[in-house]
Amino acid sequence: MSLFTPSFDLEPYTFRGDHLREVAFPLGGIGTGCVSLDGRGNFQDWEIFGRPNKGSYLWQTMPLLWVKPEDEAARILAVQGPRVKNWLGEVAGAWTYGHGNLMHHMDGLPCFDEVEFAGTFPCARVRLKKENLPLEVELCGFNPFIPLDVDASGYPGACLIYRLKNTGEKRIDATLAWSLHNPVGNKVPLQPGEKDACRYETFDNGVSRGIQFSNDRFGEESVHRGTAALSTSWPETTILRQWKLGGWFDVFQEFWNEFKATGRFESIPEGDGVG
Repeated sequence: MSLFTPSFDLEPYTFRGDHLREVAFPLGGIGTGCVSLDGRGNFQDWEIFGRPNKGSYLWQTMPLLWVKPEDEAARILAVQGPRVKNWLGEVAGAWTYGHGNLMHHMDGLPCFDEVEFAGTFPCARVRLKKENLPLEVELCGFNPFIPLDVDASGYPGACLIYRLKNTGEKRIDATLAWSLHNPVGNKVPLQPGEKDACRYETFDNGVSRGIQFSNDRFGEESVHRGTAALSTSWPETTILRQWKLGGWFDVFQEFWNEFKATGRFESIPEGDGVG
């Protein structure tokens, strides 16, 4: 069975339009927590590190697509559909409802026009299209679920496979990027005089490469201690270990400009950074 074209009819399990509003498909090994793939292809409900966390989002966390058709200018899209919830925001703390589109949802960015979401455990399939873009994007997100193998089915991870299909006649260069906010100790209040100490370590073991996240604020016995990783097996990869520091939207604008220029990031040697 193909991940993208299963042997059974997906139509009874497929959602479109307003029906995408409350879709959330959990991804994660059995008993390890999960993150949910929402109806438009983004991620919510980061229920990891042993705590419930419905409605949560990680700031600046999203997939982005750089596309350059031959003899045309490059463009960038967030790999998600348009917002389907109230544009006034949501009740989720300060600076939410009544303050318009939410930065941590990545609302307001150029994105895809049409979304189809098909949920059939252990796989969720998202198909995205945009008018005047000769490229179709499909995502298959799945759980590490292997019947009769308890250890493999309890792996604390979410697996994502993206497939790009050129629907036009021109050659297209494309890059898929992923930005992930360090989730370790996310929103744990700082004590007086304490500074955040998020750690970012790049790695390449020959099979996969990416960034490992941790936080030096927490000792061995802390309930907030842990690690997370964003990794890929794709061989041709550049890594931006850490966004630059700045106020308001300057940091995101710089990130956006750098990616739009070449579809790549300045290569950073293996190592770590704290900030």
